[in-house]
Amino acid sequence: MRKEQITMNDIARLAKVSRPVVYTVLNKREGKGIHVSASTKERVLNICKEVGYVIPKSARELYSGISDRIAFLCQSLCPQSSMLLESLQQKAFERGIDLLVLITMGKPELEVRYLNQLLDGRVDGLIAISETSGSIGRFIEYSSNPKNLRIIYVDGLHEGLTCVQNDKRATAELALQLFRSEAREKPVFVSPYQSSELEMHFCEQARLSGYEPNCYIVDDSWSTDEILRQNEVIFASGCDAVFASNDMLGVSLVNHAVKAGVKVPEAVSVLGVGDLQMARYSSPSLSSIKIDYEQIAELSLNLMEQQIKNQAPVHTHHQIKPIITKRASTVLSREI
Repeated sequence: MRKEQITMNDIARLAKVSRPVVYTVLNKREGKGIHVSASTKERVLNICKEVGYVIPKSARELYSGISDRIAFLCQSLCPQSSMLLESLQQKAFERGIDLLVLITMGKPELEVRYLNQLLDGRVDGLIAISETSGSIGRFIEYSSNPKNLRIIYVDGLHEGLTCVQNDKRATAELALQLFRSEAREKPVFVSPYQSSELEMHFCEQARLSGYEPNCYIVDDSWSTDEILRQNEVIFASGCDAVFASNDMLGVSLVNHAVKAGVKVPEAVSVLGVGDLQMARYSSPSLSSIKIDYEQIAELSLNLMEQQIKNQAPVHTHHQIKPIITKRASTVLSREI
């Protein structure tokens, strides 16, 4: 037979006090309406420990309006989302916060359904990493009056939202500093996204460094024939350094170069972004600019907690500096 769950009434009966006294002790509200002596408090806490009783979270929520639960919204569990989620999970666990993971699969209607569900107070706020069509407008709408859902957006800076992201300008600067230290003369940028923020900063910093910026937008369908065709075009351009916007592209370029007889890094340096595990196992291994997901997660949770306590201004923008991890796909020169 299944044992009945211990309730607050049981604790009150065992401690020979009223239920409000137990509630006051467990919610640490002594002296705020009901006086509880030190000996009574100790007796209640000892009995709870003996029987393994923990006050239901719903009871705390009813009084405080705080759920100690935050939602994490992403389009898919791609490597970048997974790395941020892992860091958020660890940081949230350390703070006693539960994480609710919501995956939109790129469907705007599913994102709307999730946002509407979150308005009932089941979470204290939302951390979102990726967007579907119309996401930014929806995030601004749901974080404003009258809905007032607390939202921290990661991976972009947008007016009307509190945002945290990897510093894209610093990322481009690191890449070009590395290529200058290797005396490269014709660096190129490769990305599946047209007119991205990282591309903009690469072009800007390239001009400041005396380079003529060259950018290639590649198809991200990842069909073998298309990848080979695109890589052939890039290496046929005469470039001597390639800055890939992510490590998957970087590994693809390294592999193609080796098969085509292009020496890496002697003839061409290749640098990625993300410092994913796959970067370590290409041959040669891929140098990469590491996004500091631990710092992004820490800052996002700090901002969320400040908003919950009404101690933080809304719509602030924050950028985390990246670091470079050098491997065999670039010349191992001095540290950047």
